[in-house]
Amino acid sequence: MDSKLLLIKATTLLFRESQLPNTIDNSSTVIQELLATIPTPEFQMGTLDVERETIVALKQNLLDMCANPPTHKYETIELLQKINHATYGDNSLYNSFKVGIDATLDESSLKRFCLNLRADIDTHNREMKVNEIFQKDAYQFKFQRETIPNLANFLAEHVTKIEPYLNTQHVEDPAVVDEMNFRDKSSMVKALKQGRELNSDAGVLKLGWQGLNRMTEGGLRRGECVVIGALQHNFKSGFTTSIFKHVAMYNKPYMIDQTKKPMLLRISFEDPTSITLPFLYKNIYENKTGKPAMMKDLTDDEIAWYIQEQMECNGYEIAMMQVNPSGWSYRNIINKVLELESQGYELHMLMLDYLAMVPTTGMDKTGPTGSDIRELYRRMANFCRPRKITLVTPHQLSTEAKMKTRNEPEDTFVQSIQGKGYWDGCKTIDHEVDLEIYIHIVRINGEAYLTVQRGKHRGFNLTPEAHKHCILKFEDVGDIRDDIYGPDLTRKRVGGGPIGSKDEIPHWDFSQA
Repeated sequence: MDSKLLLIKATTLLFRESQLPNTIDNSSTVIQELLATIPTPEFQMGTLDVERETIVALKQNLLDMCANPPTHKYETIELLQKINHATYGDNSLYNSFKVGIDATLDESSLKRFCLNLRADIDTHNREMKVNEIFQKDAYQFKFQRETIPNLANFLAEHVTKIEPYLNTQHVEDPAVVDEMNFRDKSSMVKALKQGRELNSDAGVLKLGWQGLNRMTEGGLRRGECVVIGALQHNFKSGFTTSIFKHVAMYNKPYMIDQTKKPMLLRISFEDPTSITLPFLYKNIYENKTGKPAMMKDLTDDEIAWYIQEQMECNGYEIAMMQVNPSGWSYRNIINKVLELESQGYELHMLMLDYLAMVPTTGMDKTGPTGSDIRELYRRMANFCRPRKITLVTPHQLSTEAKMKTRNEPEDTFVQSIQGKGYWDGCKTIDHEVDLEIYIHIVRINGEAYLTVQRGKHRGFNLTPEAHKHCILKFEDVGDIRDDIYGPDLTRKRVGGGPIGSKDEIPHWDFSQA
């Protein structure tokens, strides 16, 4: 693409992003990358070099705009005057800019327009970086062949360098949140009203297990970043998929923007949807009927219809994806959300199974071990919080945590590790998340129980210690049975009965004698 046109697109992008409601971030970073790729033509003595002067003027104007805060509001007439002067009579270039800023766009169209402009600029930046890699490696291969002792390793390194640029959806996050000025009491009242509603029974995302609702002060809050910690093969995917089902089936969507459509999105970087859908059918059917699910007696159409009818019973639209994590970065997750928003959806939950499987491309890896993973969590949480999207992801516990199961009772394992940084690959994930839940399966007398411990929960009053721990039993029918609308099935002891039952404390548990 012509350099001058790219600079015009970048100017248009910053102007249009300033028009987004409550903007707190913009594309200045990616535009500064663009400016570094566009060289200033050499000065020609004795002549007016229009090409050079145009590029110099447009680049300087962009540098000035990048220095402004994202909340800066531009005067259209003033900006048009600057571009008219900078283009030195090039009417085609000037009109291209004027058309880009004159049209009146609604919020969805504005977001799509910004997304497309960012994509054009990002594509150029990626091409420049790939071109640099190819030129450097080609030069070494052609003229410095003696410096390549192993051709296979050289080619492998080359592929590794270009791998981050194979995806064409690499776009910056615009990050939009609410804005409030204390001089404007109506904006404060609006924020307080929304906060009250989001934390009311209508706004909180209730779960299907009473023990979990007590543990979380009623359920998950919109905008929370929730991490589910467990060792390998301890029901992480099953637990999070059950939560996904709970939110869909036990909550009527509370809409921040009444003009939007409510959606729940689950992206798996591991299990295919061909595994998730049978799990959902079996879990829903058995919880509703108390009978074993006999899927072999049903057609695929009947199963699909049943899952859709049950999961969308309260008005949520459900989207599920399986993605090869090697081909995505956190930016691609963000792009998917932005795409759905531009299509008129308000996302209430984003479930990522698992976020840590996404390559930490572009993250800072110069800090302590795990700093890139921590930054990955921080960026995703910072993107979701202002949009009131509840982000839920499981995460593996470390080998140090696994060692504890060899030396300590398994029924108290989750209590012994909570809050101690036993996260695989990064000990400081808890600094970035709002809610930690630890789970672990304990088997005794031929039965299986899921022990659950709440760790950190940012922003809430002191929760009774007794509510931070619970035990859920795996049943032959229904897995862990939902109890939100029935008797409380939470256990206090592994092997014991539900709370309040005569066998609440197992007869062999002498610790309560």
